[in-house]
Amino acid sequence: TSVFTGLIPTSHGVTRNAEDNNLHREKADPLPGLPVLTDFLEGYEKIYLGKWHIAESKLPRDYGFKGHNFAHYGFPGSGFYKNLVFNQGPGKENEYRDWIFKQGFDVPEVSEQFLGNNPNLRAQELRAKLNCPEEATIPSYLADEAILYTADAVSTGNPFFLWLNFWGPHTPCMVPEPYYSMYDPADIPVDPAFYETFKNKPIHQKHVSQMWGVNELPWEEWQKIIARYYGYITLIDKNIGRYIDYLKENGLYEKSLIVFTAD
Repeated sequence: TSVFTGLIPTSHGVTRNAEDNNLHREKADPLPGLPVLTDFLEGYEKIYLGKWHIAESKLPRDYGFKGHNFAHYGFPGSGFYKNLVFNQGPGKENEYRDWIFKQGFDVPEVSEQFLGNNPNLRAQELRAKLNCPEEATIPSYLADEAILYTADAVSTGNPFFLWLNFWGPHTPCMVPEPYYSMYDPADIPVDPAFYETFKNKPIHQKHVSQMWGVNELPWEEWQKIIARYYGYITLIDKNIGRYIDYLKENGLYEKSLIVFTAD
């Protein structure tokens, strides 16, 4: 929302995640009347693909975007992948699920999950193996969609704006082979922060560590998490590269401004 409005949370009004399980609370929507990014894109083909997570009661289509409308956190594997514990799925629409079936892929299956050691919050895999072809993953899906929507936009003769949001490499870090085994956990050196304590730090930091059940993990367990995280980054990098290759092959790259952001 801050990127979308150019304002910080205390100014745009969204101070919590827009998720479907927050009942009896004011909606996590930007304050009415604020200028938003699409107000400055007159004459552009506007495309939004992937994770939304901006407004709770509005979707990309409400701002004039073509593309995806994954409501709330909207992780499209939730409620769809076999054995997936993480349950922050999209609202009524799940274009990724429809795409999987249209492409003839089987429903991906999750295995080798690790969820932390807090028995009261085993709600999100920190790492897992995704059993499916690379071409059936969410990053691959998003790159395919970006190419299709860009081609359609270019055919109009208008300039285009594409906002392409990957859910990863946020947890759950789930990747198929070869990315799952691409990085050897034993090769990952100890991060200096691993030996830090919570002395003289806000108590909230300790509580978050305890919440996810990672506060007492040995480094060997962190190595396994990080290795899958690296694999996830590599999978996303490859698919961003596929889109950039498309721009180059079609004479669009030198005319484009490309911005990378991450939280």
